[in-house]
Amino acid sequence: MIEAAAFLSKHPVRIEVGQDDTDLPQPPAKSTHDVLAQSALGHKAAGLVEEQNPYFAGAGTGGDHPQRLAQAHFGRIDGEAEETDKSTRSKGRRQRYRQQARKPRQGGFGYRGRPSSVASVADPLDEDACREAGLTLLDAAARPRQALVDRLLAKGYDPLVVERVVSRLEELGLVDDLSYAQSFLRYCLRRNLGERGCLQEMVRKGLTRSTAEEVVTQAAQEGLFVDAAYELGRKVAAKTRGLDVSVRQRRLWSAGGRKGHDPGVLKQVAGDVFQDEAA
Repeated sequence: MIEAAAFLSKHPVRIEVGQDDTDLPQPPAKSTHDVLAQSALGHKAAGLVEEQNPYFAGAGTGGDHPQRLAQAHFGRIDGEAEETDKSTRSKGRRQRYRQQARKPRQGGFGYRGRPSSVASVADPLDEDACREAGLTLLDAAARPRQALVDRLLAKGYDPLVVERVVSRLEELGLVDDLSYAQSFLRYCLRRNLGERGCLQEMVRKGLTRSTAEEVVTQAAQEGLFVDAAYELGRKVAAKTRGLDVSVRQRRLWSAGGRKGHDPGVLKQVAGDVFQDEAA
């Protein structure tokens, strides 16, 4: 109404008798958003209750912008709608990516190393493909016999084919449990593991218990685990310097027990290490 009055004041029109009102100059057309916004402001100025017109609640006095009021009835504003759609699509892609990451891969070892029950090989009886898969696994890291067998079976190869392939790799010297056990022993000693802890780790890696016991017994006869216990005692003493002696000994007993050391060896280490510290 205000815009029409202003337009007519600037462009006076004389109406002649018999003139059709369609020939009169018309005010500029208003968009739907402007109409709704003007209506909302009119309702607010008239003091109508907001509950009677929920679409325009809060218009005019610190409330939503008139375009926001139009949005309540007709949906989002074009630019805002496009931006919101992009954000929604991006969020959907992230959710699909996380869902796919949780799914195990087809065949072999899936999410977080868990074996998948679905075979990924085209022909489980293909011995050449099984041999190639075994060589690829050995190229990545040395493995004991049983660990290699488990990985090939998880890929879907026939057990008889896997047995022939792994036996042939043993003949070629590419799979050697004794050599693997000796190499793994050095890793355990660097971690200051004891005799019991080292034996458990070897069995967990797939070595047979007889092979693991053979290597561990030889290392114990050479006193390697006693040296590891003293090294652990020195580390605990350095970390607990300034604490009470009973607390330091308890920390050593706790750490040594977790690493699988013999209690008699730990008692000897505690007496020697903390006596030297006191002196």
